[in-house]
This record gives sequence, structure tokens and C-alpha cells, in this order.
Amino acid sequence: MRKKSSGKHNYLVCTNSEIKKCNNKSIRYDKLESILLNNINIYLKDLYDLNILKEIDNNKLEDELNVKKNNIKIEIEKLNNKITEIDNYIKNLYEDKVKKIIIKEVFKNLLTKYIKEKELHNKELNNLITENSKLIYISFNDIFNKYKTIDKLDRTIVKTFIKKIEIEKDEDNIRIIKIYWNF
Repeated sequence: MRKKSSGKHNYLVCTNSEIKKCNNKSIRYDKLESILLNNINIYLKDLYDLNILKEIDNNKLEDELNVKKNNIKIEIEKLNNKITEIDNYIKNLYEDKVKKIIIKEVFKNLLTKYIKEKELHNKELNNLITENSKLIYISFNDIFNKYKTIDKLDRTIVKTFIKKIEIEKDEDNIRIIKIYWNF
């Protein structure tokens, strides 16, 4: 979703509308914020119940985090291998040029192609390294100690609690908001 202004009000507009995943293309920001704030506070209150807290498996979060980190590690390794492979291609390409196996035009075209590929892989690699460094395990107790009740919504709070939000309309044209929690 992206933010859009109509003068009086700010709206969140679905960014998937071009691929027909959005039944409802926009919602007023202040209304959605109020609904989310209320639901997060209700959710927190429910989670404070010790019986519910005992049922929540902290190991599940830790396992999910480890799976994400392992997937990122595998992707980093694949990208490093691709970069090494491209370096070898460039080296062999240069040797072929020196030996006059390929002409100068072909050498330039292939070299440009390999350099662009390498830059793209390096950019992906840097993004993965950054993403990997941001994966920090947060225990439920940490979250509850920090957020007993929430008065104002911000991006960090939304990302901490909410995996995704779906906004639909039923046959009576009433909005149905589904919140998928991170835990």
C-alpha cells in the first residue's frame, strides 16, 4: 500500500490493483490507523493473559528466524559463487582477446554484459547482507515490556505486530479488515 492525499484526508491505496488482487482499492488512513491501534491493544491485552502466554511457543519464533537466516546465508553463498563465476568469465574473455580468438567488438559487448551482471549480483548481495543483519530475535517478554498499550501507531509497531493486512468488501459493501499477526 502507498499513501495518497485527496486534500482533506490521507488514504492508503492498494499497490496490487493492477494485478487484480485488490477488491477495495483504498481506505482512509485515519480510519485504518484507528482500527489497527484498537486491534493491537486488544491483542496485547489478550496476550497478557498468562494462560495464553504459556501456550505461545517462543521456540517457533526462534526457529522461523533461523530458517530466514539460513535462507539468506544460502542466497549469499549462491551470489558469491555467481560473482566468482563472472570474474572467471571476464578473465577467460580477456585471455581470448589477447590470443585473438575473439574480435574487439565481441570482447567489448561481452565484457559490458558481464560487468552489468556482476554489479547486479553485488547489489543483491549487499541487500541480503543488510537484511541478514536486521534479523534480530525479539522475545515476547521484550515486546510486552516495551508495548503494554500503544497510543500512537508507527511503522516499527506495525512491522513488529502485523504480518499483513487484507481489506475486502462483502456483498453488502461493508469493509472487512483481516489482520495477520506476526506471532
